[in-house]
Amino acid sequence: MDGREYRQSPADRKKLDRLYECILCACCTTSRPSYWWKPEEFLGPAALLHAYRWIVDSRDEFTEPRLQALTEDRTRLYRCRTIKNCTATCPKSLNPADAINKMKNKHLFVSASRNG
Repeated sequence: MDGREYRQSPADRKKLDRLYECILCACCTTSRPSYWWKPEEFLGPAALLHAYRWIVDSRDEFTEPRLQALTEDRTRLYRCRTIKNCTATCPKSLNPADAINKMKNKHLFVSASRNG
């Protein structure tokens, strides 16, 4: 570590609300049919919520590599069909489905800007 402070605007900090509170209880993950059918392929809502927490963090310098790792095998991220069982079962009232959709949109935006 270089001892440097990574400052963040209040607006950027607010983007992390309702993401870092996840306690990894896996209630959301076990409520997902995609996870039941192919747990070796679909990462599950808890893992994707945590991935999105870092992807949206303005201080993180690895957004694009993180997105690439999640989309090398499209089932890791795109297996989610937004049924929202994960959101309904979260004991912390978090919204993993929303985070997954935002991550999909961010991936599409990064891919489009890279290709055109």
